[in-house]
Order: sequence, then C-alpha cells, then structure tokens
Amino acid sequence: MKPIIFSTDMVKAILDGRKTQTRRVIKPQPTVYTSGSNISSLTWQKTPSSTIIHTGQPSLDIIRQTLTELCPYGQVGGKLWVRETFWVDDELNAVLPVYIHYRADHHLEVIAKSIKWRPSIFMPRWASRITLEITEIRVERVQEISYEDARAEGILRFDSDHRDSNGGVGYNGGAPNLPMRYESTAAFIDLWDSINAKRGYGWSVNPWVWCLTFKREG
Repeated sequence: MKPIIFSTDMVKAILDGRKTQTRRVIKPQPTVYTSGSNISSLTWQKTPSSTIIHTGQPSLDIIRQTLTELCPYGQVGGKLWVRETFWVDDELNAVLPVYIHYRADHHLEVIAKSIKWRPSIFMPRWASRITLEITEIRVERVQEISYEDARAEGILRFDSDHRDSNGGVGYNGGAPNLPMRYESTAAFIDLWDSINAKRGYGWSVNPWVWCLTFKREG
C-alpha cells in the first residue's frame, strides 16, 4: 500500500463521490525521439542510476505499456492511502485516544483558520481515513483527457439551481471560487494549471502523465 497526496478540494470530491481519477506528472518526463513520422526510440531515466531505453522504432502502445508497468503508485488492484491536511488534537487528555481533525471536513473558515493545520505530506499512515483501490492505469499526454474523464477528476458541475451570470450550466475546477466554464475540459485545465503550471508542467506543455482510476474502499 502506497501513499498519495490530495488537496483539500480533491479530498472533498472523493468523499462526495465526484472524483474517481487522478493524473500525476511522470517525473522525469520520458524523451521520445522520432525519425520522420516514426518513433525511433524512448529514453526515461527512472532513477539517477537507471535508464529505461526502447530502440528499434517502438510503437506508441509499447511506450505506454512500458511506463504503465513502472508506475510508482502501483498496479491495478493495488491500494493507496490518502494523505490530506490534518491536525491531531492530543492535548486534551493524554489518557484518551487522539482526535484527528481533517481540513476537508471544516466548512466554516472562521473555525478552520483557528486550527494549526499540518500539511498533508506529514500525515502518518495511522491518521489516514481514506483508502483507494486502483482499477485502471493509463499513460497518456494530459491533453488527451476526454470530457468524461475531466468530470471524473472531480470538477464541480453547476446544475439549473446554480446558473452563472449568463444563465448557463457550467463547470469549475473543483472550488467555488474558481471561474465557471461551459465545458468540463476547460474547467479541468484551470485546475491542472493551478497546480502544475508553476512547476513547469502546465497544460500547454502537454506533459506525459500517469492516469489512475480508482474506487474508494468502505
């Protein structure tokens, strides 16, 4: 079982049943060499001391399969435990069990701001409350995402009770303060760039990603 980090908004989406996919940038990015219209080779340095090389005009399917088998999050059927922003209240009474607060559960900002939250990266396994089972792994470029997959990423859809200023039904990137879009993919682009653009893996770069489909246990 391996850990995986989700933002507070995406934890809410998982708990609501809206998020069943996540895309994670492949690091470092594989290098695909072409000769004319054909792929001539693939190079991917998995670690500083190991390099995966395919030569002899490998097909795109072979490249995808190779990288899928090397996914650091595991394989189909594997389990992931979610790391999220939290706080352990262990000061009330050392005899009693600790009480864990999860940022995703606190909807009132006045209360949430009074708590000294700990970043998700520091969450220990025993404090995690969400376990996911991987049901599919794909390797693709981020721009290959479909409308349906964009919605599976957990973006919010505004129905007839939540129309925008033009009276239309649209989507946003998962948080109500993000701009509304009419298409799910456009909303996903906003979400993707808010996380990855500053790291050099924005939508326009079209990075290679591991696409994980999962279901929540319990």
